[in-house]
This record gives sequence, C-alpha cells and structure tokens, in this order.
Amino acid sequence: MKLKSITRKLWTCIKANKLKYEEFLTLRVSNYSKENKNSTKSNVYIWDSPNQVRPTPVRSERVYSSKTWHLLVSNLKTFYIMNRRKALKTIMAMGAISVSPQILLSKTKPSQQVHFIGLGNSGCNIVQHILNQNPKGKFTCITHSKPKNLDSRIQFIRVAPIGKVIHPFGDPYHIVSEPDAKIMLNNEVLQLTEGNDKFVLLAGLGGFTGSNLAKKLTLKLHASNKNFRTICSLPFKFEGTKRRNNALNALNAIDHLPQVKHLELDHLKQKYNDLVLSNCFERGDWEFWEVYQK
Repeated sequence: MKLKSITRKLWTCIKANKLKYEEFLTLRVSNYSKENKNSTKSNVYIWDSPNQVRPTPVRSERVYSSKTWHLLVSNLKTFYIMNRRKALKTIMAMGAISVSPQILLSKTKPSQQVHFIGLGNSGCNIVQHILNQNPKGKFTCITHSKPKNLDSRIQFIRVAPIGKVIHPFGDPYHIVSEPDAKIMLNNEVLQLTEGNDKFVLLAGLGGFTGSNLAKKLTLKLHASNKNFRTICSLPFKFEGTKRRNNALNALNAIDHLPQVKHLELDHLKQKYNDLVLSNCFERGDWEFWEVYQK
C-alpha cells in the first residue's frame, strides 16, 4: 500500500476518534498475523505495546520505520486539531525525517564567521591586502602602533610594547631592550579569542610583536579547541640574521600543529623573475591570500 494512502487512512481514523494508539498497534499486529504470515518481505518494525522501547522486526511490506511511528504517536494530539491537508503534509514530512534523521533531526549549527587577525606590523599589512579582495568576514589588527591609513573596517587593538618604539623613516620600529622579554595579552585580545569565529591568524615572523603574538595566540586557540588557522612567513634573508632567528624560534614552537602553515619568502625568487625590493613584500601579501584560498 502506498505511503500517501496509508497516511490518509491514519488521519481519517484519528480525526473521527475511531482509533486510539493502543488499538492501532493491536490492529497492526492482528493484520500481520492474518494477512502477512507467508510474506517473504522484511525490514519492517512495529510495536507490540505502547511502552515497548525497541520495536519487533516482522516480515511484511515496509511502510514506516520505527522512528516514524514514534513521531506519529508522540504528536497525535497535534494532528487531531489540524486540518486534513496540514496533517497529511506533517505525516509525510515525518516519513522523510525517518529516512534521513541525522540530516533533518539534528540541530543545525550556525555557520562560523571568518575572522582575519593581523599580528604585528607585517600582519596588519596582510590583513589590509586581504580586505581588498572582498572576502566575507571580520578584520582585526593587533600591534603596538596603529598603522597609517588603516581601513575603517579593520578593528585595531593595541598591545603595549616591551622596550622602545622609534620612527626612523616615519614608520614605527620596535626596539626590545630585554632579550628574553615576553609580550602580554591584554583583556581586549583575550576577549577577542573567546568568540565563536573561525580565526585566521596572519603574521610575518621576525619582529618581536608579530612573532610573539603568533606563538601565544596559536597555542591559546589550540588549547581552547577553537576553529583556527595560522598562516605565517619566514623573512627574506636580506632582513638580517636577528629577524631570521626570532622567526625560527616562534615557528618551532607552533609548527607541529596541523593548523599552522608557513611560507618561505625567499622562495618567491623562484616564482617571480622580476622580484625586487620595491615589490617583494607586496608579492608576499599575495602569497598569504593564495594560501588562505587553498
């Protein structure tokens, strides 16, 4: 018997108060014993009593699954006050739910918003470059000095520098007086990581702020079981041995995590034949965007 025909008959019986739940179960069992005794079809489950937790498998034509009957019975009062058309649609929908319960019955989780976070001066430049590609998400820049011409759509969070900040060529340069100094995460940064976003940390390793923030925030997000990625880069060799060592120390602390992806900026020479000082950092920003898209 077709599913649509059975749901109509079920609705008619319930609406007319001619069939109660217990009577319906008894009717199913008696019909089975009389009519389907010699049937070779299987995969049908019915209840022998209203309080039975698991249904009894019988050899009959499959009409509804056990999950469907459970939904029908638990909503009999609701069906009774419905009009006929609405009740039929509801019962048919329950049949579909029983086929794919993990899809239709499971609670749908809201999609996470991507949150791009630039760490240090280089990270802030990378965030501004990614913003120009118009991806959907939120954007934050964390460093010791607010960059010039920072896009208004990018949230700026200042962290206190350790040592001095000088401006030899107009841009801020951080001088750390203590070799073993550690950066402190303020409340604003900690609150930022408490959200339910999909975090994308972006940092050009080598400087004090970017390297330390990349290490600390990556380990914190990993310990908090957050959904995140860290994309960072090792500096060009012409940037000096000190920046190279700072970058390697930070990378060694987080490179074992599967969420971490690092770039070797010196390898850009193999990709771009026209790489010069005036365009090398801009090409590096493009590499971050390409890695994110993969």
